[in-house]
Amino acid sequence: MLGLGAWLLLAACNNILDPGTNVTLLNRMMSMTDIRQDGVLGQGLLARASQSSTFAPRLLKLVILAQLLISVTMLGAGGVLICQGLGISPVGPQVALSLTALSITLFMGLWFFFLIGGLWFGYWIKMGQVQVVHFTMLILSVLLQLLVHLPAP
Repeated sequence: MLGLGAWLLLAACNNILDPGTNVTLLNRMMSMTDIRQDGVLGQGLLARASQSSTFAPRLLKLVILAQLLISVTMLGAGGVLICQGLGISPVGPQVALSLTALSITLFMGLWFFFLIGGLWFGYWIKMGQVQVVHFTMLILSVLLQLLVHLPAP
């Protein structure tokens, strides 16, 4: 939990320090420029393209806010789990597991949001490597949920 929370916090910091990269990528995805230039693949989806120059920066701000909130939740859950393991937790084990499950669910939701939004704009056609990252993180969150919900020995 601490590792993923730190990773997501770093991703949010990167987005804050270098918003231009993801604004550029979001504009590329939402304008469907690469698909339009292909001339064959994804042509039936072009009606979904967005030409708004203000939407991507606003969307990135929303993503950064979500990343910050989710990372704080994950870091908090990781801290509570460590305290549980040390026997010094201010909350019971059920609360610790619930907080952990909530933070993983929020993390999972972020990746679903990216996958569904990307699918709307057909990003898998020309930005497949981005979709692979999103699926990898979704799979990781599912595996974490399974781990958290395994019965105790």
